[in-house]
Amino acid sequence: MNHLQLKASDNVYLVSDVSRLMMTALQHHEKFDPAQFISSFTDQLTDGNLLIPGFVNTLSNEMDIDMRTLKPETGGLSKEAFNQFKKGGPLRTNDPFHSFFVFGRDGKKITDATNENVDTFGKNSVFGYLHQNGGVLIMIDLPLYFGFTFAHYVEQQEQVSYRRNQPFHFQFTDTSGNTSKKTFNIYAKKRGYDPLLNSLEKLLEDAGALQRITFNTAVIFRIDLQKAYEVVSMDIINNGARNIIHFKFSLYLKQTIKKITG
Repeated sequence: MNHLQLKASDNVYLVSDVSRLMMTALQHHEKFDPAQFISSFTDQLTDGNLLIPGFVNTLSNEMDIDMRTLKPETGGLSKEAFNQFKKGGPLRTNDPFHSFFVFGRDGKKITDATNENVDTFGKNSVFGYLHQNGGVLIMIDLPLYFGFTFAHYVEQQEQVSYRRNQPFHFQFTDTSGNTSKKTFNIYAKKRGYDPLLNSLEKLLEDAGALQRITFNTAVIFRIDLQKAYEVVSMDIINNGARNIIHFKFSLYLKQTIKKITG
């Protein structure tokens, strides 16, 4: 992993399209092992942390949520991390929408620091921790549109006008087995707004926040999240977020009709 220029003490947020990695391995008559792939990072981050998202996008209000059994919906690496979590491996943060599996020295520190957070993109979320602690986002074979969730954290800190807090009320059981009624807020888009995000790629690259790396057939983005915050926030403040989102009347109409008709 030397080509990613990672230090042993880095906080690495890893997202990847495992299907592409599997296809590449097959082309070389090899088998892709997600556990071994995760280990290739943790072995290098001897004094740091590896964070793999365990995001869930299909939750509804008033659901019963148990973080010990809630399956992630973010691909093969997340499934492997979840399997290791169930066997006592990494720790998991207690956000039903945007939890992370944390491998490394500061796993308990990170989970404890974010345990009372109820704003999924709030200052005290894992995204906030990554921003404040020099996080590095590694995206493998994914466009920004699908992997740069960190942008929504920036949007909430800058209080953009096209999003609003949407509360969800759950019967919630955390990873320690404690159950209570709990409300979490997600900073949701208002009707008619459609993310761009891919337009940020050149801005991030020009600012030195994004480094594009090609390894075998994989295209890897290495993103300095502190620098990325500045790029995204400046686009919001000085450019009306035109490289982040745009309004589509056809989408607004479609979403309005769906809301009315159920």
